[in-house]
Amino acid sequence: MYYKWRRTIDDLDDQGLMVLLVLLQSKFKFDFNVPYKAYGIKESISKIYKNIPENTLKNEVFGRNYLYDAYKNEIDAETVMKSLRNMEISVENGYEITHHVLAIMFLGDEYKNQMINILLKLINILKFSDLKTESIYFLFLLDPHVIKQRWIDEIIINQEDDGSLFCDDYGEYKDATAHHTGLGLILYMSYRKYKRKEQMKKCIFVILMVIISICMMKFIYR
Repeated sequence: MYYKWRRTIDDLDDQGLMVLLVLLQSKFKFDFNVPYKAYGIKESISKIYKNIPENTLKNEVFGRNYLYDAYKNEIDAETVMKSLRNMEISVENGYEITHHVLAIMFLGDEYKNQMINILLKLINILKFSDLKTESIYFLFLLDPHVIKQRWIDEIIINQEDDGSLFCDDYGEYKDATAHHTGLGLILYMSYRKYKRKEQMKKCIFVILMVIISICMMKFIYR
């Protein structure tokens, strides 16, 4: 519904939301009628942003030099990480922190553990919000094992009657609510898929142990 509404207003897409829609459509078979396919956030961003004019890309879409420079491969991860380390972990700096993390993720994973620790500290001081959901999603991309079930449960608890997730980070307007809803959906679906795989691995392990035990018993008592 949001996507149709946006098209009737000005025919402009919210690029951050489009990245999420591409991933949801590609990975989880939702039909948003978006003309891209991508299975990772870097790939999705690259496909969405490749046809955007340079000035718009730099000043309106990203709005932060580190993320733009990372997208253009004009900066190294160490420089961005140094800037991130010097930032106070606070609610006020929250989006700056997550965009630094995203920039570093674009450039590689050599600072993975440091980014995980920073995101965990940020998440622990946040109330449920678009910023917290974004932080948890980036943390999931870095290491799904550290995600706590209660963070995922918040998504269900805080749904509005129409299924959306309200966003009060920037006030009440549809773009922000749609972004938070998209983030919440992809985080929830990704985590659910991850947990199913983990459960399947446990079941397979148990079955293998039982088979091995039976085979050993037969060998011992034959």
